[in-house]
Amino acid sequence: MLSTWLSVNNIFAMPIEWGMGYNYVSSRYANTVNTIELRSYELLNAFMAYEGEQFRAAISVRNMTDEVYAPWSDVYYPNQVALGSPRMIEASLRLHF
Repeated sequence: MLSTWLSVNNIFAMPIEWGMGYNYVSSRYANTVNTIELRSYELLNAFMAYEGEQFRAAISVRNMTDEVYAPWSDVYYPNQVALGSPRMIEASLRLHF
């Protein structure tokens, strides 16, 4: 597994932050006898945020390449896997009181 993030603050001397993340998970076995293998996958994420005195507004894009992947399986149910989320856009607003 490899995970790395990069972010840059104060772009163009403004309170803007931009960032990207990369996650890699290698293939691994889904059962205790190592006969079912989950494939490796890579995820690319990005975000941009603006921060004012009383708030922070951000937008994020997760799984930018819309990768189909299975991040998890239970050894007691080896023929079932949990699929990862498809491409998703999230907006958030954090207020300071």
